[in-house]
Amino acid sequence: MATDGSTERRPLLEAQRPSASSTTTASGVAEQDELSGAQLYLTLFFPYLGQLLLAMDATITTTVSATIASDFSSLAIVSWLGSSYLVATAATQPVSGGLSDRFGRRSSLIVSIIAFGVGNLMCGYAESTSVMVAGRVVAGAGGGAMSSITQFITSDILPLRKRPLWQGIGNVVWAAGIGLGGVVGGAINDWIGWRWAFLGLTPLTLLILLGSILTLPSKMDKTQGVNLHLDYPGAILLSTSLVLLILGLNLLEGGQADIAPLALLGIAAVLLLFFIVFEFQYATEQIIPIQLLGNRSIAGVCMSGFFVSASMYTLLFYVPLLIQVRGFTTSEVGIQFLGEVAGASIGSFATGATMRAIGGYGLLKPLVYLVFVAAPLLFFLSTLDWPIWTTVVSLIAMGSGFGSVLTVIVTGLLAVTEQRIQAPVTGMLYAFRQAGSSSGLAVAGILFRVLVTKELGTGATVDNIGRLCHRKGELVQHRPEICVAYGRALHWTFLYSFILSVIAFVTGMMLRNVSLDREETKNQIERALPTDGDSAP
Repeated sequence: MATDGSTERRPLLEAQRPSASSTTTASGVAEQDELSGAQLYLTLFFPYLGQLLLAMDATITTTVSATIASDFSSLAIVSWLGSSYLVATAATQPVSGGLSDRFGRRSSLIVSIIAFGVGNLMCGYAESTSVMVAGRVVAGAGGGAMSSITQFITSDILPLRKRPLWQGIGNVVWAAGIGLGGVVGGAINDWIGWRWAFLGLTPLTLLILLGSILTLPSKMDKTQGVNLHLDYPGAILLSTSLVLLILGLNLLEGGQADIAPLALLGIAAVLLLFFIVFEFQYATEQIIPIQLLGNRSIAGVCMSGFFVSASMYTLLFYVPLLIQVRGFTTSEVGIQFLGEVAGASIGSFATGATMRAIGGYGLLKPLVYLVFVAAPLLFFLSTLDWPIWTTVVSLIAMGSGFGSVLTVIVTGLLAVTEQRIQAPVTGMLYAFRQAGSSSGLAVAGILFRVLVTKELGTGATVDNIGRLCHRKGELVQHRPEICVAYGRALHWTFLYSFILSVIAFVTGMMLRNVSLDREETKNQIERALPTDGDSAP
């Protein structure tokens, strides 16, 4: 296997002018000495500020969705606000690695920021549901690319040992945005209306756009020595299959009983098969190097990412429902969920800092997975009369476990992958996580609806719970049978999430333990990855 001469002891971008002897990464960035502290912070500040904005956007949209549905007299738009964004994200995240390798990190990030801003403007000025959904699609396409390209930029300019800490910082930023978004969205909605929840993001989007243009080094757009051929057929096949998969799963989870969801899932499966065949037989430059799934570590990380996302999204959707059927209002649900935000922030940062200090993740890997597995187990064992502090503790475990696991598997994936293919391999992980979150939540939705219907009959669904919880304790006092039925259904739904987390643990242990700073890191990578024409270990 050919190598590019890079090591993981040095970053791939330097403030100084590249010398004639310097090597070039897949994104065209010269490998030199490390950026100084001020230069590093300035380079990453605006991309990370973009992550804060993306997280805020997610919870702002959730907060104002009921008001939007009322204004447009369409309950269906509530689900489409989320699914349309998710579909667009699924289309752009897996291919953003190859695209940014081809067109440059800086230019690709700038285009994605513009798309995100335009999408939110469309939502703010929308006068119909179709324009509203279209705006979420545009924003999702931009937001998905922003998220992944920020990860690529971080990998390009940091030596491997420093990446866990910055991965942790990124998770802290994301958790802060999630926490702020609900508060900001609710305040804006009550004060001047839901449209300004979208329009109000424009000044911050413009600031991030201008800051990125001024602070990201122009050398990030250089592509010297890079194969400029882009696998457009592969990108179209992969993105289309993921889009149809998510649409089909959303329709199926929503209770649609006709042939449409099954037809979409069938077409998605056929297109995915075509993608695999095309990549192996015809693609000269693969958009995602799927042959590397023959490597134990990469396959383990991708499969674990799938099951981690499936388990976590099940919890994110159904834990608030558990809190509501215990008699709390929606605002009190948000307050209790601050435990999840705090756990994600502390866990991510502590894990990243520890990995940087010890130069590895071998000892941390099983520990953080055990914390993650503990969260759905605690919710499975809980009853409706458990005290509030047990919910908060479970939420802290949920957030810290998820944030810590992500820090470990993303760093581990980078540690066992050559620099020249890190962006497309990371895109492959995003594809697995997207598929996991959508399919996991869809199966959970089907399971929950079947169980509730068995208890209460066909008229009871998760959609009517919000209308029964306008005042604290109203549901518990006047419809206790619904609380009991929902509690039983949630009990088995959390068992499903626990099983997914256990599978995530098992597959995550496939990740090899690789040093983050020693000289033998490169040799470990070369031994772990398959060579041309050879099978993977």
